[in-house]
Amino acid sequence: MIKIPGKNKSTADRIKKPIAFERRIKIAGYLFLLPWLIGLIYFFVYPFIFTVIDSFNKVRLGQGGLEREFLGFDNYKNILFVDADFTRNVVGELGNLVSSVPVILIFSVFVAMLLNQKFKGRIFARSLFFIPVIIASGVVIEIIQNDLFTKAGLSDGGSIFQASALTEQLANLNFAQGIITEISNIVSQIFDLTWKSGVQILLFLSFLQRIPPTYYEVASVEGANAWDAFWKITFPALSPALLLVGVYTIVDIFIDQQNPVMKSIIGRFNDLDYGNAAASAIIYFLVIAVILSAVVLLTRKKISYT
Repeated sequence: MIKIPGKNKSTADRIKKPIAFERRIKIAGYLFLLPWLIGLIYFFVYPFIFTVIDSFNKVRLGQGGLEREFLGFDNYKNILFVDADFTRNVVGELGNLVSSVPVILIFSVFVAMLLNQKFKGRIFARSLFFIPVIIASGVVIEIIQNDLFTKAGLSDGGSIFQASALTEQLANLNFAQGIITEISNIVSQIFDLTWKSGVQILLFLSFLQRIPPTYYEVASVEGANAWDAFWKITFPALSPALLLVGVYTIVDIFIDQQNPVMKSIIGRFNDLDYGNAAASAIIYFLVIAVILSAVVLLTRKKISYT
């Protein structure tokens, strides 16, 4: 039997090259993930394990380094039942979360839709809203705010965006005091709102740019107005981003170093009270995990991924 070159190769020989190519792709993927995995283990997993261990011990500095004395759940009992400030601060952050997340999401969607329009200076406007992401730091924003407050003559704190005129107008229109207070608080926090919405705006903008312009053209031909186009085209396209942006916003609010809970945890570490600091950090971590789990479970079935 005459063998013709290239015609009588076995099945294994024919699929050898594709398998080798897929293997190289997998290896390349693992290599790209390797720096992230190293960072995850070194900067998160390793410190987290020792934080859990320290939360059950009384930790003090000795001549040979850190010395641990096992206390069981005493640190947790002290944080939950003795230190009244911690529980009150956590509850306060939950209230702040309920009021802040919807405002940030709505503001981010609104700005993203504006930045998605064609106008002169669009690139500069997008860069302007993304600046806070580049220099996102609790220390930086505190310096900026303090400098602005000083120049505005608000040395006792407050906001450079005063809502007194708006409050008076709303009161003249007989709005309820609760509504007036909430609107005034939102207006007074415009600086913080803009600062905390950079990533959210970018994510929403990326989803908006995935919508084919022909969708809006067809809707216009069919007689749909801008309001109809938003609810029938824009909002469904943004729905997959809502969970992602919502989770990011929740975590960003919880780990903000300016909130009272984070200040108390950092303060305990600075005071070398490692045991109570670790216990408070673990409790706060569990609260965040429960909130995020509830958000994901409640929203994942209602969001259509397209």
